[in-house]
Amino acid sequence: MVYATIASQYFTPRNNATELQEFLGQFGPEVLQQSYYLKQMQQSLAQLGKIEIGKKHLILR
Repeated sequence: MVYATIASQYFTPRNNATELQEFLGQFGPEVLQQSYYLKQMQQSLAQLGKIEIGKKHLILR
C-alpha cells in the first residue's frame, strides 16, 4: 500500500491509456481496491477508454 501511494504521487501517466494500464497492472486486486489514488487512476483509465482516437461512438439523435 505504501508503494502504491508513493508511486501514484510521483508517476502520473494520466494522458496515456497504455502507460496508465501498465502502471496499474503492477498492483494486485486487493491493493487496487484499497488505494484511493489507484482508484482515481482506474477511473481516469475508464474515461480515457471512452475518448480514444479512432474509436467509434454511437450518436443518438
